[in-house]
Amino acid sequence: MSYIKNKRDLFEPRCYELWDGCGLPHIQLTKDQGADNILIGRRCAIVEVKNSNKYKLTPAEKKMKRIIEEAGGIYWIVFDDDTALAVADYVREIAD
Repeated sequence: MSYIKNKRDLFEPRCYELWDGCGLPHIQLTKDQGADNILIGRRCAIVEVKNSNKYKLTPAEKKMKRIIEEAGGIYWIVFDDDTALAVADYVREIAD
């Protein structure tokens, strides 16, 4: 996939590499769904991938974040190896 042409975040391939290394399946969402991926383990996580910690959420992302947080969930925003591995630990229930 051409990440620049399709406006996917350039950090996404690295996330997939890390999550695949943890044995975690992930489902890529379409751009208007309010997040980039669903990460699946003992728990599921809705994940938005950004290229740095200086990010802005789109209106669809803000809506998804609000819905998830109002329901008591976590809208994960990952932008580096540490945050990508933190969500991996969460879905594997390694740490809360």
